[in-house]
Amino acid sequence: MATSKPKYREATHPQISANQLAQYLTAGPAARKRIIRDARYIPTVIVARYKLAREAIVKCLCDPLQSPTTIAAEKIKLEQKLAKPGNSSWTKDDLESSVAALNRYAATVGQTQLPKLECAEIPGSVPALVISGLRVKVTPDVIVKQNQGTGQNPKVGAVVTMIAKGVNSTNTRKDQARTAATLIWMFAQKHLANAGDPERKLCFSYDVFDGALIPAPGNYLNRISNIEAACSEILSGWASASPPPDFDG
Repeated sequence: MATSKPKYREATHPQISANQLAQYLTAGPAARKRIIRDARYIPTVIVARYKLAREAIVKCLCDPLQSPTTIAAEKIKLEQKLAKPGNSSWTKDDLESSVAALNRYAATVGQTQLPKLECAEIPGSVPALVISGLRVKVTPDVIVKQNQGTGQNPKVGAVVTMIAKGVNSTNTRKDQARTAATLIWMFAQKHLANAGDPERKLCFSYDVFDGALIPAPGNYLNRISNIEAACSEILSGWASASPPPDFDG
């Protein structure tokens, strides 16, 4: 008799995603414990929401002409997938949300600096950042490059897209976006120096539903200090993190 696949796998080393870390910095004590637990005990089946919307937005960002035709073509692809019979309720809901995200992108991108940026997709996987001994998975969606003229290195940065409707507090949402942008700046300094001179002003988080392009803040040193302290705290709490109630590993 075949054994069923476990619901969770335990991380082999302390690690956390950039999104979890941004949430951790605005969370209360109980929520912080849950975030550490969720980082340590990872569901074996993870279906990423808004995956198709993110892919479509990246293609639009990397279109050198920033053509409305590109947005329209990506929207048609999503709508065709949505119209296919046999979609599960989860797939249908995710596609409808992805279309809504792309519509929001189309309506607001012109109000941001994004159309003026030279964006390129990031090839392959990216290495993690190690902050205070904790591995932090920072996954920018596009690299940003700003040429400086003949004989000069270009300035480089990156953008991470944030696609979620779930954060009710505007202040919390913006604070998490600033943390994400700061992590992108830290990533650029560590991993993009071979592509040019990392520039803080070219490091952004893009909140799609909020229509806001958030740069890494000027007072980033204070935020980095808070990030480092949070990473140390997560590392300290890692060993004592209890598994979820339905853990079967």
